[in-house]
Formats: sequence, C-alpha cells, structure tokens
Amino acid sequence: MLDARTLAHHSITGLWKASFVPAEQAQVLRVIWARRREMARRATRAANQLNNIVLRFGFTFGADVSMRSIQGESILSDLVEGRPAAVPGAPPDALPEEVRPVVSALLRDLRSDLADAHKAVVASEKYIKARTWPIGEGTLTGTALLGHLRTVPGVGETTALCWLAEVTDPRRFQNAKQVAAFCGCDPSLKVSAGKITSYVRRQGNLRLHQALLYAASGLLRRPDDPLGNWGRSIAGRHKKGGHKKACGAIARRIACALWEVHRRGVPFSYDGYTLAQSIVIPQTPLGTILPHRAVLTLRAAGIRNSTQLANAYEAGKLAAIQGFGDASIGLVKQWVIKAGRRVRAGTEQSPGADAPEPARGKIYSLDPALKFTKREANRKDSSEQDHPNHQSSVAEGHAEAPASGRTSARRSGRSGRTRVRAAAGTSNGGAT
Repeated sequence: MLDARTLAHHSITGLWKASFVPAEQAQVLRVIWARRREMARRATRAANQLNNIVLRFGFTFGADVSMRSIQGESILSDLVEGRPAAVPGAPPDALPEEVRPVVSALLRDLRSDLADAHKAVVASEKYIKARTWPIGEGTLTGTALLGHLRTVPGVGETTALCWLAEVTDPRRFQNAKQVAAFCGCDPSLKVSAGKITSYVRRQGNLRLHQALLYAASGLLRRPDDPLGNWGRSIAGRHKKGGHKKACGAIARRIACALWEVHRRGVPFSYDGYTLAQSIVIPQTPLGTILPHRAVLTLRAAGIRNSTQLANAYEAGKLAAIQGFGDASIGLVKQWVIKAGRRVRAGTEQSPGADAPEPARGKIYSLDPALKFTKREANRKDSSEQDHPNHQSSVAEGHAEAPASGRTSARRSGRSGRTRVRAAAGTSNGGAT
C-alpha cells in the first residue's frame, strides 16, 4: 500500500518522465529484425568455428578470405571432398577424413544461417514499405522513408533498417543530444582527483551503436566524401587511438543526420554542414605558433609556412610526423580555431580588387645609408619641419644644460650628506 501511494504521489507531482511506448507495427518490425540479428550471430559463430578447425591443420587462408564469401565456401567444399585447395595459405595435404564431416555440417549451418538472415532482411524491408511511418509532422510511406535514410553518408540497407526498427518515431527525441545519448555516442569524462583519466562513452542502444560504428568505419575508407575526410582528419591528429575516436565522432554525426532526415522527411544534404568548406588562414610566422624545436621538426618534414601547416592539420598528417607530439598538435588546433575562417569551396576571394586589404601599419621610407630607430626618425622629422635652420638642436642643448646642472647639484648634495653622516658615525664610534 505504501509503494502504490508513493508511486501515485510521484506521478501526480511529475517526478517520473513519460516513457516511449512503441506502436504495434514497430513491435512487429522489431521481432522480424531480431530474427535477422540472431541468424547473423549464428552465421558468425559457424564461420569462426570453421576458421578455427582449418587453422589447426595449417590452412591460413582465412586471414585473406572470409568464410562467408563465395570463395571461402568453395575452398571449404574442396577440402570436404578431399581435393587440394590451390590458394595461398593452403598446405598440400588435405583435411583428415575424420574432420571432414564436422566441417561439412558447419558449412551447411553457415549457408542456412546466411539464407535465413537474408530472408529476414527482405521481410523487414517488405513490411516497412507496405506501411506508413511517423515523421516530425505527419506520416511518410516506408518506401520514401527508406530512400531518404539511405541518402545519409555511410548508411546502407542494414543500417537504415536497424535505425527504423530501434527508433521507429523521431518525435520521441527533442534534440540531437538526446539522439546521441540514445545511440551511445555521447562522450563522457572519467575524472579522478580533479584530473581527466579517460574518455568513455555510455552504452545506450548497443545494437544501434554497433550498426553506426560499422557505417562510420566504412565511411573512413571513402576518400570522396566530406564526412570521411573529416574523420580522417580527426584520426590524424592523435598519436594513439585516432581511428577509434574518428569512428565515434562520425557515428555521432551519422546518428544526428539520420534523426534530421527522419524528422523532416527529406533527403540528406551537406548544405547545413561546414565539412565541405575550406579553411583560409592568414600568413603567420611559425615561431609565433609553436616552440622553436617544433618549428624545426616541421621544417624537416617539409612544412615551412602557415598555409602548409593548416593544410597538414586539416588533412590529418601532423600525427604522422616523428617528434611532433600531442602538445604541439594542440597548439596548432588552437591557432586554427582562433585565426581560421571557413568558406565554401570555390568561393575563396582572390587578392584582387574585391578583397579588402588587410590592416597595415605605418610605412617608413628610409635612405639605405641611414640606420636609426623609429623614435629617432620621428624626432628628426619633427625638428626639420619646425626649425629648418637646425636651431632646435642648439635650443635643446641650452635647455638640457640647466637640467644637467640641477641633476649634478642634486648628486653632489646627496654625496655631501652621505659624507657628513659617515663622518658622524666615525666620531661616535671613536668616542665609544
């Protein structure tokens, strides 16, 4: 009775937030997609067992050929039938006869599991396309929604189906931070005694998080995509763990992009991103950005000006330079953020007429034979304009004479008082 009363009080006061309850069609989709996930897990288990068995007898082709591929299945079929496998990593001896039935059974299980997983994918896609799904405002057909989700970089059929099965309704999230937290892509700091000891990520939805990491890993290998280039730039700014950090950052971007596409019901576009923009950096001496030793390291690597330094930073090539550590990379990052300016590709202003000239100081035109400081130059110019007959120098000489006399008088007075005090001290000492 006490628990029910407490729960009722919490519900009335609004202590418990509203929970998302998926609709019936979302539950059906999750059941179908769970079948695909289970079949994929079984296929992975069978492939690992096959690789383990053939490796015991000296067959190392599994390092280059996947057991799930057509080539891997053909090699295993030859081994089961007793024929030698003419591939690198296969010894001339065949598998023992007692082992062949075990390999044959696992190969049948692998083929069956892969076929069932494919059937589950087809069934999920067919179920989605036959219905309408909620978006930010209203509903959208499953065919159009899947097409929009696949326009996100790195997202294919499997990732789109996994997203729709796990999220189902984009209105359950109020902002992109909640989406990142749900997908397990929000970074957290582990602090001990006031110091950051490690960077961890919360788990969130493990199934969706794993799918996003796979998509991010594939996107890192695409050189023609701005998001992939951005990820490689992040990976190249860290001496250790750069690939993992880049995959986490790209996974968060993909999750937020999927949510925006799902919520708005429109295809993905790079118009709202700054990833496709180029950076413009003013010419700055490297000595004002980095210590002298780091500048020497950059010069040895072929980087001799600030433009080359900014390009190497954006391309993620600084971490590969021997002797250029994380501290120096951090200084370059601060300089790029402070002094850099991003513009659209192809819209850089040339140093022609339309570009505003940078602020410049006073320009002095001096005779090469003369060498004097800026203060002396100003004094000489003013004296020549006011007194063309050079009478100012004489006046200055007369004006400085009394000052020098007063100064000498003061010094003589001080020295006199010092001598008097010294004499007094001597007389008192002698008396005592």
